[in-house]
Amino acid sequence: MGNLTGLGDVDAVFFDVQGTLTDFAAPVSEALAQELPRLTASQRAEVLVRWRQFWTANTSGTPDRRWRSSRAVYSDGLAGIARDLGFKVDPSAHERLVHAWTQQRPWPDTAAGLDKLRDQGVVVSAFSNVDTAVIVDLARRHGWHWDLVLTAELVGRFKAHPDMYRTAIASVATEPARCALVASHSYDLAAAAEAGMRTVYIHRPGEFGGALIPERPAPGMFDLVIDAVSALVL
Repeated sequence: MGNLTGLGDVDAVFFDVQGTLTDFAAPVSEALAQELPRLTASQRAEVLVRWRQFWTANTSGTPDRRWRSSRAVYSDGLAGIARDLGFKVDPSAHERLVHAWTQQRPWPDTAAGLDKLRDQGVVVSAFSNVDTAVIVDLARRHGWHWDLVLTAELVGRFKAHPDMYRTAIASVATEPARCALVASHSYDLAAAAEAGMRTVYIHRPGEFGGALIPERPAPGMFDLVIDAVSALVL
């Protein structure tokens, strides 16, 4: 159990990963420039935004849908965007572009912030719609020390299905109000609040690499608003 800044006593903190702990825009943008050099910078930025929006619409936007591999979702998204915008991607380039979504980079505060939080004695868990293998690989490559990895793949449902949040709470055998979710996406935090969890919005202004301005919640919408993981600990 830890006493966290602005939250009080908490037993477990769950973290969304894509966008919240990682920069997905940089590696995907670099891959788009490498594989689709004929597109202009503004066209590649449009592809990035549409691709991310496709992911959201086909995962968190459809919470009753059964889980599918993130690779499959991103592959379908790229094929549809290429068709809609009128460009072609050869099969090998398509695979490399889809793979770029697994190469996300931690925000500068991520690793040290997670370690600082674990030092407080709380359970620190990944909580993601992305494939379990991808979350494990990110942790191994970037030196994150999870106590628990909970993904939509293991539950069989995407966030924001209630089963995800119920499973998170049950996995640490505590009361909902002693669990907190940290995310940079309001839909995720709203669902956590419905399940009785504490909610922490982390602002990630560079989430879309400047191609789209991320949301900023209204005051009082969530229990806490922070700009770095380390802000959870005094």
